[in-house]
Amino acid sequence: MVRTGRLLFGLLVAGWANSALAAQRTFPDWTAQRLGLSGVWERATFVAVGVLRDVRTVGVERPRHLPAIASPTIRRIYWCEGDFSLQNVVRGQVTPSTTRFLWGAIEPGCKLDQEAHLLAGEPISQVWFLREEDGYLRPVVDAGGPFFFAFHTKWVPHVTRVDSERYFGSLLLSPSATGLTPDEYAQSFIKPASLACWILGKADCIQRIRNLAMTDNRGLHEAACEFLRSQFREQCMQ
Repeated sequence: MVRTGRLLFGLLVAGWANSALAAQRTFPDWTAQRLGLSGVWERATFVAVGVLRDVRTVGVERPRHLPAIASPTIRRIYWCEGDFSLQNVVRGQVTPSTTRFLWGAIEPGCKLDQEAHLLAGEPISQVWFLREEDGYLRPVVDAGGPFFFAFHTKWVPHVTRVDSERYFGSLLLSPSATGLTPDEYAQSFIKPASLACWILGKADCIQRIRNLAMTDNRGLHEAACEFLRSQFREQCMQ
């Protein structure tokens, strides 16, 4: 009984010590801005294929100040950390100096903001939009833009850094690579297509979207043709 009591006391002391350390830890400012997919691509210091492991909560704090777009009802920021395993660099010349990825969530559970349609049992390649701050890897923003885009295909390992951006752009224009059905892809067409055209350039993008418009799926055909008309004043077929 004495030994059990001592064990419980030891566990309580350890818990108090960990709580005290978490309370003393300082975190970056929590950020929020409406950026979307193209916005995080533009503002990321580097973009990389990788995976986040061992996600854990490392602290809770009251927000020091909230960005203008944030809800005034936010009372707590739940700071989360994970170990980022980098597999391929898509854009950026500098390899990050840390593997610790830190972000702030507005509710418990360490949910990741992602642009993805995840299906169990399929290969996934996650393309992350990253920056460094105070010794951490950070998302471009904690809220308002995706942390990563997930593809339902394996990233080709021999793609060079020079070609990796174009490879990323080509995957954005592949409904099957995004894990979406043609109808689902059509509904969100403008997001991946806008970024793909930015990366691939006008001529290549127009040709790829014309190819998409040749599908038998009516929704995808109409979305592709409308994108060509609205963005480039081009028709589906010449």
